[in-house]
Amino acid sequence: MSVLRPQPIAEQEKEARAWRERFVQNAVANVRLEGLEPSPKALEIWQNYIEGEVSVEQAGELIRDLPTGV
Repeated sequence: MSVLRPQPIAEQEKEARAWRERFVQNAVANVRLEGLEPSPKALEIWQNYIEGEVSVEQAGELIRDLPTGV
C-alpha cells in the first residue's frame, strides 16, 4: 500500500506557472503561424496570465478589448 503525499503548495504553483507559460507560448506560436505578431500590450496581458495575476478568461477578454494595432 502506498501513501500519496500531497505536493507542497510552492511546487504546485511552480507547475501551474510552467503550464500557463507553455499555454501562452503555444498561443503566440499559433498567432505567428497566421502571419501576425502579437502587440506589446497583448504580450503584457499574457505575461500577467503567466504570473497568475489574471485568469485565462480575463486575459482573453482584455486582449479582445484592445484597439486594433495596439
